[in-house]
Amino acid sequence: MITRIGVISLGKLGGFLGIVIGFIVGLVLTITAVLSGKGEIATSIETYLVIIVPIASGIFSFITGILTAVITNLGLKKSGGLELHFQESQVAIPRTTEVPNSKPQTPVTRQRI
Repeated sequence: MITRIGVISLGKLGGFLGIVIGFIVGLVLTITAVLSGKGEIATSIETYLVIIVPIASGIFSFITGILTAVITNLGLKKSGGLELHFQESQVAIPRTTEVPNSKPQTPVTRQRI
């Protein structure tokens, strides 16, 4: 049962995802600006989008993650928690580390000449 979510933990996750998505968006915007050929000043400013957008997106996503965790914790406290049910996997996992059909390794001896 989940009764609490780490506020900073969710904020860090949101910030990381915001940086990754912001980098992709900034890269696309920068490439579009360079290929459009609007002019020297506009292109030089828009090339910084690959830096500005991920930073801004990361900051806003971090704050959003914190607010989400706080609101979720309030809801979890009022409702008594969140119950999760998991189903066991039906896949058989071998317990040995041996490779099937492999030849046993013989020790290597070194000779000095």
